[in-house]
Amino acid sequence: MSNRRLILAYVFLVGIPLLGLIGIVRRGQHLQAPVSVGGSWNVEADFSPWSGKPCVDVLGSGKQPLLNISQSGDRLVLALNNPQSTVIAGSIRGTVLTAGTQDSADSAGGSCAASQAIGITAELNKDGQQHALTGTFKLNTCRACAPVSFHAVRQAGPKRGEQ
Repeated sequence: MSNRRLILAYVFLVGIPLLGLIGIVRRGQHLQAPVSVGGSWNVEADFSPWSGKPCVDVLGSGKQPLLNISQSGDRLVLALNNPQSTVIAGSIRGTVLTAGTQDSADSAGGSCAASQAIGITAELNKDGQQHALTGTFKLNTCRACAPVSFHAVRQAGPKRGEQ
């Protein structure tokens, strides 16, 4: 092989992939990870206006911490600490969290399945190390039920090295 062929092979096998890698790194340089909301959350809310309504036990009978949020990127899975172990899919865009179905259904045709019965919308507020969610729970199986406001505070997790 001549030197010219070796140089040409080197450029194609090393130079072009290296230029591609540099381009990818530069393009992603300004990307930011979604804000972290994962963890256990203590929820303060008054669900009494919903007493006697269909599916209210999905929210009202849970114990603290009421929400446990698992996060992968901007995708969320919210697990309620209730007897049914309700799980709701959601997402976070900026500081706005949405989960569950946001459309109301007739109480006769509505299901008490978690992803259909509940809609959650909340805003994340960060004050130093303290994280809080302020938002509303919506009971989709009851069109006449007004959304219930809530405030949630994330529990402090174990420090590194602790279990």
